[in-house]
Amino acid sequence: GASLILVSEGRAQLLLVERAPASAKAESVAFNPVERSDIVLAGGARGHVVERRADSQPPVQTPASINPGFAFQSGDAATPRALLIEHVDRPLVTLRLVRHPEAASAKPTVQVSLSDGSVQRRAAGSMAESRHEMALSLLGAMGRRDAAPLAAEMSKEGAGNLRWQALRHALALDSAQGFSALTAMAAQSDDPLAPHAQTLRDQLIAAHPVLEQLAA
Repeated sequence: GASLILVSEGRAQLLLVERAPASAKAESVAFNPVERSDIVLAGGARGHVVERRADSQPPVQTPASINPGFAFQSGDAATPRALLIEHVDRPLVTLRLVRHPEAASAKPTVQVSLSDGSVQRRAAGSMAESRHEMALSLLGAMGRRDAAPLAAEMSKEGAGNLRWQALRHALALDSAQGFSALTAMAAQSDDPLAPHAQTLRDQLIAAHPVLEQLAA
């Protein structure tokens, strides 16, 4: 499909979205913190409105016939909803209004299995964090060892998901700097990521005893 931004102001955008005829069986669905309202202008499709329940519980799926006039609005933080389009019969044109959350309060986008509700993937919930994650992934793929200090520094502050990704890239690019950042994170008792960092640190030392010298 394709999208065209008609208006963009602050954290809000008005888009025209087009999807070509296609059919695909979905096995998962993404719930994100973006406030979204859609109205179908032309075309036809079939799918489901999906509402997330607690982790490890299959989402509730309500069949939807998506034709001109069909409207969809995402849910709130307590009951997030997503529109899952599985069969586009005729080119589908939708007018979409989105409002992105503030970076400081953005919850992560969560990819959830439709069969059992298990979380398959988490990603940054704000546009700024997404850009940072993409930049880190690119630097990591390029093997830019000189980016290790930046990645280590980014692991200290910000959203948990971005910090953890930054830590992973720091470890991959420079084991010494990355392990130092990991040790510092594990030592912060008030950091929600500290238990995960401690577990990873212990696993790395067990697999690579030489890292104990770095710890010392």
